This record gives sequence, C-alpha cells and structure tokens, in this order.
Amino acid sequence: MSDYSKATNFTTKDTLPTGNSGKIVKGTELDTEFTAISSAIASKADISSPSLLGTPTAPTATTGSNTTQLANTAYVKQEITAQGLGNIATQAKSAVEITGGTMNGVTGTNSGMTVGNATAATNATTVTNGVYTTNFSGSNQSKASSGYQKLPGGVIIQWGTSSTISAGSSLAISFPTAFPSSVGTIQLTAINPSPDNAVSAPQVTGPTTNGFTAVNRDPDSDYTVYWFAVGW
Repeated sequence: MSDYSKATNFTTKDTLPTGNSGKIVKGTELDTEFTAISSAIASKADISSPSLLGTPTAPTATTGSNTTQLANTAYVKQEITAQGLGNIATQAKSAVEITGGTMNGVTGTNSGMTVGNATAATNATTVTNGVYTTNFSGSNQSKASSGYQKLPGGVIIQWGTSSTISAGSSLAISFPTAFPSSVGTIQLTAINPSPDNAVSAPQVTGPTTNGFTAVNRDPDSDYTVYWFAVGW
C-alpha cells in the first residue's frame, strides 16, 4: 500500500515572479500528479470488505471489551490469561464439559467423572483409546484354561475344561470365581467321547453361584467337557 507524494512543488511555483516561465503549471506536471494519485488510491484497502496483505495491525482492546472493535492477537492472549483457564489437568471436574465428542488416544485416570449417565465416583479407572482398561484386566480377568472376565456392568462370563467324566458318572466343577448373586446359564460340550459312539449329551445338575455338577449320561463313553457359564 503506497502513499502519494507530490512530484511538483506548487508552493515554490507560487513564489516565483510573474512572467517567470517556471511559474506556469504544465499539462505534463498535472498528468504526472494525477497518475501518482491514481496509483496511490488503487493500492489502498477498501473500507468495505478489504483484502489486506502483510501483517496488518490494530489497536489492542482493553480486557473484557465486548464491542465490534477488531480483536488482534494481543487482545486474544490477554483475554485467555485473564480467564485463568490453565490446562485441563488443573481444572475442577465441574469446570470442564465435553458434550457429543469422542476422545481418542487418551491415557489418564478418572475419579468422580460422569460419562453419560454413569458416574464413577469412587472407582478410578484408566482410559486408553476410549476403553476403561482396568475394568477388563487385573483382578477383573483370568485368561487361564478355566478363567473368567468381569464386565463393567456386573455380568461375569466364565469358561473351563473338565477332567474326564466316566460313562454314567458325574463330576463336580467349581467356578474360577464365584458369581456374586446368580447363575444365568451354563453350557456343556462333550470332547472326543471314547468310544466315539456317545449318544447322550452331558447334563448340568445342582448349579450354584460357586459351581455345578456335570453328568455323563452315556452308558459306555468317557469324555471331558468344555463348559461356559454366564452370571452376575
């Protein structure tokens, strides 16, 4: 954006005596001046919707201003400082609200944070990639051949493999961890009956929150069983 500077000193011409040829304003001088004026005007920003180049500046508004005045970067910084926002690690849980968003790649602890309608007021849980990992590991899980997985809502799934159950006999099986209140379902699958002409499926009797009895109803085949149980 350029400024206009006069090429002809008209004040000096006015001081010249009458009849001096230098006192005359020539057409070329006027043309030079008008060209310079036109060039300067063309390089200025419009009042309406200007397109600025370089690094335009503006006065810094006072903190707390709420007008149509331009806000430069200095004003934005002083407003953020005045609010004392700090960072999310220093905020009270009531000061930070995330609604309708997704947190990915977040690792940290939660104590007293409300997620949807579920509040973990006393159960601190580690969040990794959007999953409360401590709810699915540690004492909440056993990956043994006879193991279990405790789910956050209170449901527990358990599984295992029995020892051999002789034909026509039964075997007491204990759960790896007791169900706190109730057994929902127990499923049995016979494994490699010997001889392999077994016709009677294994059956469950006497289920409790601590275990059950697997019964081999086949008259002449021995087998082990896979078992799967769900409860809470």
